[in-house]
Amino acid sequence: MRLTNMVLTTAIIAAAIILTAVLSTATLNAATGGGANGNAAASIALTEAAAPVAPRFLSETGLYSNVGKLKIDPRNRTLSPQYPLWSNGATKGRWVRLPEGSMINVADLANWELPVGTKFWKEFSFKGRKVETRFLWQTRKGHWVVASYAWNEQQTNAMLASESGIANIANVETLTSEISR
Repeated sequence: MRLTNMVLTTAIIAAAIILTAVLSTATLNAATGGGANGNAAASIALTEAAAPVAPRFLSETGLYSNVGKLKIDPRNRTLSPQYPLWSNGATKGRWVRLPEGSMINVADLANWELPVGTKFWKEFSFKGRKVETRFLWQTRKGHWVVASYAWNEQQTNAMLASESGIANIANVETLTSEISR
């Protein structure tokens, strides 16, 4: 079991590095007018038209089998890194789902290949209250949909956050001082 968690943790780290590089390149191309033909807007529009997008609600991503009861779908495997990072006192839940019958290709140990359809979730809570859930979904080889969802006050669902974020979603300073009391 520990080997599986270590494998999944390494896969998450690799996916995060790849996603950071892809998002940085896309941002740089858009900001500088770069791209294959020098027209960032045209290349971004073409990519967006052909690529799947993140669902509007977290309940549509496959994390829950029963969103009303916040029951995690049993096809999603819980994972935890060997060395979890501090997040201002937040508790975190992490899950991964590989497509049915698929496996991670580790033939080249330096370059793992996650199967198309792989999904990752990471949920942040403060004092038992869900605040944010992040979602990564490989929709085709080398292409990941990346999204962040903000939980509603009723804690019944989370809505896709805009790329610019949501102001005042949680006062981390207040929450962490309450935790340390």
